[in-house]
Amino acid sequence: MGIFTRQWDPKDKHCYVTGGSTGLGLSLAKILVKNGAHVSIVARNQEKLNQAITELESLRISPNQVIKSYSFSLTDAGGSVAALDAASEPFEGRVPDALFLCAGASRPRFFIEDDAEALERGMRDAYWIQAYSAHAGIKKMVRQKVHGKIVFVGSMLSYMSFMGWSNYAPGKHALRGLADGLASECQLYDISVQMYFPCTMETSGYEEENKLKPELLKKLEETDKGMTPEDAAKAMYRGIQLGQQHISGDLLTSIFRAGTRGITPNHNILVDCILALIAWIVPTMPTPAFLPILDSGDEELIAATTRCGPVLLPASSKYSLTAGSIYYVFPDVAAPPSVDQVATWLDRGASKVVVSLALAKDLFGLISPEKLVLLLDTGSASAVTDKIRATVSGVLLKTETIDTDLLESIKQFFKGLSFYVLASAETVPTTTTIQALKQLGATLVIPSSQLTLSSNSPSQLNIGDAFVAPLISDRPDGLFPTIVTAFNLGGRSLGLVYSSKESITESICTGKGVYQSRKHGLWRKGETSGAIQEVVSLSADCDSDTLEFSVIQHGTGFCHLGTTTCFGDLNGLPALERTLQQRLQSAPQGSYTRRLFEDSKLLRAKIMEEADELCAAETKEDIAFEAADLIYFALTKCVKAGVSLADIEASLDLKAKKVTRRPGNAKPQWAQSEVPKPPSTVVPTHATTPRAPAVAENTDSIRLRTVDLISCSRAERAQLLKRPVLKSDEMISKVKPIVDEVRTRGDAALIDFAAKFDRAQLSTTIISPPYSPQSMELDPDVKNAIDQAYANIHKFHVAQAEKTPLVVETMPGVTCTRFARPIARVGLYVPGGTAVLPSTALMLGIPAQVAGCKEIVLATPPRPDGSIVPEVMYVAKLIGASAVLKAGGGQAVAAMAYGTETVPKVDKIFGPGNQWVTAAKMLVQNDTDALVSIDMPAGPSEVLVISDMTGNPAFVAADLLSQAEHGIDSQVVLVAVGLTDERLAEIEREVDVQAHALERVEIVRESVRKSLIVRVANDEEAVAFSNDYAPEHLIIHLENAQAAVKSIENAGSVFVGPFTPESCGDYASGTNHTLPTNGYARQFSGVNTLSFQKHITSQEITKEGLRNLGPVVITLADCEGLQAHGNAVRVRLAAI
Repeated sequence: MGIFTRQWDPKDKHCYVTGGSTGLGLSLAKILVKNGAHVSIVARNQEKLNQAITELESLRISPNQVIKSYSFSLTDAGGSVAALDAASEPFEGRVPDALFLCAGASRPRFFIEDDAEALERGMRDAYWIQAYSAHAGIKKMVRQKVHGKIVFVGSMLSYMSFMGWSNYAPGKHALRGLADGLASECQLYDISVQMYFPCTMETSGYEEENKLKPELLKKLEETDKGMTPEDAAKAMYRGIQLGQQHISGDLLTSIFRAGTRGITPNHNILVDCILALIAWIVPTMPTPAFLPILDSGDEELIAATTRCGPVLLPASSKYSLTAGSIYYVFPDVAAPPSVDQVATWLDRGASKVVVSLALAKDLFGLISPEKLVLLLDTGSASAVTDKIRATVSGVLLKTETIDTDLLESIKQFFKGLSFYVLASAETVPTTTTIQALKQLGATLVIPSSQLTLSSNSPSQLNIGDAFVAPLISDRPDGLFPTIVTAFNLGGRSLGLVYSSKESITESICTGKGVYQSRKHGLWRKGETSGAIQEVVSLSADCDSDTLEFSVIQHGTGFCHLGTTTCFGDLNGLPALERTLQQRLQSAPQGSYTRRLFEDSKLLRAKIMEEADELCAAETKEDIAFEAADLIYFALTKCVKAGVSLADIEASLDLKAKKVTRRPGNAKPQWAQSEVPKPPSTVVPTHATTPRAPAVAENTDSIRLRTVDLISCSRAERAQLLKRPVLKSDEMISKVKPIVDEVRTRGDAALIDFAAKFDRAQLSTTIISPPYSPQSMELDPDVKNAIDQAYANIHKFHVAQAEKTPLVVETMPGVTCTRFARPIARVGLYVPGGTAVLPSTALMLGIPAQVAGCKEIVLATPPRPDGSIVPEVMYVAKLIGASAVLKAGGGQAVAAMAYGTETVPKVDKIFGPGNQWVTAAKMLVQNDTDALVSIDMPAGPSEVLVISDMTGNPAFVAADLLSQAEHGIDSQVVLVAVGLTDERLAEIEREVDVQAHALERVEIVRESVRKSLIVRVANDEEAVAFSNDYAPEHLIIHLENAQAAVKSIENAGSVFVGPFTPESCGDYASGTNHTLPTNGYARQFSGVNTLSFQKHITSQEITKEGLRNLGPVVITLADCEGLQAHGNAVRVRLAAI
C-alpha cells in the first residue's frame, strides 16, 4: 500500500466527538457525517448542541445515520464515563469505533498572576478533559474487543512553549506524552492512537480568549495568521486517513514536530541506540559449566553430556539424543542455512541456533533473540552493530588460543549476552581454563572428542571434572547442598541432600542418583531399597554453590519413610495423576472411575461436556471450577493411554520452541462464522434498560452446569453460594452526575434526560389526578386481570396491617405502648423499557395504600410520545397515587429523593430497577441532604428450585425459565434431591425445548450458562443448602413439600407444591413480589404493609409506678455519671 493510500474510512462507523458543538469539533463532525459516519457529539451547552445537531442533520447522506448529542461535563472521570455510556446505548452498548477528543479550553495569563485553582483548571481543561475520555474509551474497546481509534487534539504548544501559556502548555505537553505512550501500548489491542497539533484557530473561543489575553501576548502573536476551524478539520481528517501518528496542519508546526520527534510505536526511530541500551542493562543469566559440541563419542558419553546441560549439535551430525535433551544447532560453515532452515530447526526442538553475521542481519525482527547465538571470530567482533547485538541472546567466539585479557576486552562489546568460547582443536581443555572463563562470565565450548568418562589424560578431560570445575562450596566439608526434583512430577522437590565432586562425577557418568552422606560416604540411592533414580539433568545455581538434580524416581519413593517426597504428600496435578494411575490398576468394578476407563464413549462425552461448560464459564471461580473438571477427565484419558504429565509437558515445551505458527483457526466442526452487525438506528425506549442483542437464531443446546455437593470442599461449597459481584462503587460514580444534575437543575434536568434517554419531548414532568380515561384505555381481559390481582393482593396486605396498639404493663404503674403510623410520603419506582410492568405498580402501590401513606408518587419512564403505558396509569388510579412522575433511571430516584419544582420529595423509595436505579438508591440513602431511606438492597432476579423424583420435569424446567428470562444476570439454581442421571437429562431437555420456544431465548441462554444444578442426597441437605443460599424465590417440588416449609429459615417467598408456580406470586396470588436478592433474605423481608409504616413507642407511669421504678433509674444514671438523668426522677419522687 502506498503512503498516500486512504487507510481509514468513517462510513458506517460510530464516531464520538467531544467539544462537538462548535469550532474544530463541529467542523470535524460535519466532515464525518458527509462521509457516512454515525456521529455522537458531546459538549456542556445544550443550546449549542441543539444548533449543531440541526446543522449535522442537514448533511446526512443516509436516513440510517445515527446523529446524536449529549450534554455532559468531561472534566471528571464520572462525567466522561457517563457520556460514553450514553453514546453507546443507541448501539446496544457497543463502544464507538473512533473517539475524537476535541474538547478543551485555554486561558493565557502570566504565571505569577495565576492562583492554585487556575493552575489546576489549566490541567483539567488541557489534559484531564481528554485523558478521562481516552481512559474510558480504551477500557471499553479492550473489553469489547473493538479495534478502534483514539485521536487526541493537542496544540503547537505540545512541542514548545513561551510566555503567557504556563497554565496551558504543560497540559498539552502531558497529553502528547500520553498519546505517544498509548500509541505503543495500544498496539497490544489493535487500537490506533493519533494526535493532531493545530496552530491558532479563529473560533468564538479564541475571541473570548483574546479578551483575557495580556497585551504583550497579543503583540507576540501579531504575525500568527491562524487558520479556520474548517481548514483545521480538513487537515486533521487528512492526517487521520493517512494513518499519521502526529498530524500537523501548517508548516511551522511541522518544523517543530520534526525537531522534537520521539520514538514511534514501532521503534523505527533511533532503534539501534534504544535496543543497544536495553541489551546493555539486561543481566546475564546463569550459564552452564561448559558447552559440549558433539564431534564424536559413543552413546554413553553423549548421554552424559546431555545431563550436564545443553549441547552443540552440528547440523550435519547423525547423533541420537535422549528425549528432552537441550541442544543448540551448529550449522556447517560451508553450507550456510537459510532463514527457513533456521526456523525448521527451531520448530523441531532446538533451543537455539548459531548463526553467522550475515544471517543475523536477515533474521532481525523475524525470530526471537533468545533463540539465536551469533558466530564470530576475534577479527569480526568490532563489526557487530547495536542492531545485530539486539538480534541475538549470545555470542560464540572462535579463537586460536585462550587469551583471557583479549576475551575480556571483546566481551565488553556484548554485555548482557551469553558468551561462549571455542578454541582451536589443538587447545586441550583444562579445569583451570573453565574456571578462568567462568570468572569472566564466559563458557568454554569443548568438543566431545576431548571429553571422557574415564580419568583425565593429556588429550581428554573427564566430563565430571569439567562440570565440577567452576563450582564453589561455602561449607567446611566442601560439599554442595543439592535439591532433588522430580522430572516426571513437574519439578516437585523431593528432598535436600549433599553432593561431593566424587558423587557428582559418578552421577554424570552413570546416570544414577549418587550423593554424599555426611556420615557414611557415597550414597548410591536405591542400592539396597530398590528406589533408584534416573538422573535427567544436573545444574548449578547462579552462585555455583548449590545444585539441582532432576530425576525420575522409581520404587516406593524418595523419602526413607517410603513416601514420594520428604515434604509431605503430593497435591495438584501430580496427586491426581498418581491417584488415577492407582485406580487404573485397582478401581473396583462398577465404580465411576472404572466406568470411565472402560467406557470410551462415556469418557469422550464427559470431556466434550466439560469443555463446553468451560467455554461458557465467565467468572474467575467458574472458569477455575470448569477447568478442573475438564483436566480431570482429560487426564483420565491420558492415564488410560499410558500418557504421563511429563509427556504432556514435553509436548508443551516442544510447542513453545516453535517459531512458525499455524493460523490457529478452529476446525470446521467448531468454527462459527460471525457476521458483524451494523449499528442499530433505533434508540432504546429507555437508555438504562439492557436489551437482548438481535442475533441470528441460535439452536445450540441450553444447559445448566452440574455439581455434586457431596464431592465439594467447604471452599467450593461457599463458591456455589456466591452471586456475580456488582461493582457498586463504579456504578455510583457513573450515576452521580445524573443525580447531581437533577438535584441542582430540577425539572429542567428531568426534561433534558427524558429527551436524551427516552426520546420524549416533555412539557411537564408529572401527571396529577384525576387521571383521564383516555390514558387508561385497556383491553377488557387485561383490565379484569388487573382487578382480580388487585383484590387478592389487597386482601392479603390488609391482613398484615397492625390494627391495634401493643400495650404491656411492664411493672405495676408502668405501661409501655407500641403503635404503627404510616410513612407520610413514599416513592414507587416501576421499571419500563422492554417490558410493561403493572404488576410492580400493584405490588408497591397496594401496601402503601393499605398502610395509609398520605402521598404516593409513582415514577416510570415515559414513552416517546410523552405518555405512560395505560396499564400502569390504571393501577395508579386504583392505588390512589398522588402523582405519576414521567422519568426513569437514576434521574427518577433523584427527583423523588430531593424533590423538584413539581415533583414532591418523599421519605422512602421502593421498587426494583437496573444497575443505574440501584446505584442511585444507594447513593441518595447515604446523603444526609436527601433524608430518604430505601426498601432494600437490590440485585438480579433469582430462583432456587428443590425437586425430588416426584417433581414433574416440565414443571421444574418451566419454573427455572420463569426467572431466567428476567435478564442475563438472573440466577437459576436447581437442587436435585436424589435425582437419577436419566431424570436430570429429562429436566435439561425440557429446559432446552421450552427455552427455544421463548421470545427472550437469548436472555435465557446467557442466564442459564451462569446457573447450576446441585445434586444432594436427601431433603435435609437440600433445605440446608437453600438456607445458606437464601434465595429470592424458593420453589419446593418434594413429595412432602409442606413439611419442608417448617425448616425454611432464609427465603424471600416460598412456593409450595407442584401447582404453585412462582409466576402466581409475581402477579396475583396475593403475596408481594418485591423481594430481597443476592442473599439478603438472611436479613431482610420482602416488601409488605409494615414496610410502609414505622413504629412509635410510648410509656405512661403513675405515681405508684415512679415509686417502684424511680430508684432503679437513679442507680443506673449515677452509675453512668449522668446526674441530670437521675435528677429528673429525684425531683418527682420528692414531690410525691
